[in-house]
Amino acid sequence: MHEWAKENDKFRCAYKLSKAFQESRIFKGAMLDTFNTGMSKFALVNNHGWADKTETKVSGDAANPLAFLMQKADGESKDLVNEE
Repeated sequence: MHEWAKENDKFRCAYKLSKAFQESRIFKGAMLDTFNTGMSKFALVNNHGWADKTETKVSGDAANPLAFLMQKADGESKDLVNEE
């Protein structure tokens, strides 16, 4: 079907619409617990370009992980004191 969609403009439109409808139905079914979430995830990842994102970006010093918080607090803490 994917190959035929490349060759036929009318079929390409119908194919894209049906893929979007399928993606929406799978997602809604998984969210409402109507469909098995594991199979829904499998279908969305393999057929609709979804991906798991498990990476997190953490900045700071590994030896002193709270240093960036302390620097931030130190830079702003003087604003909390009323020097009158």
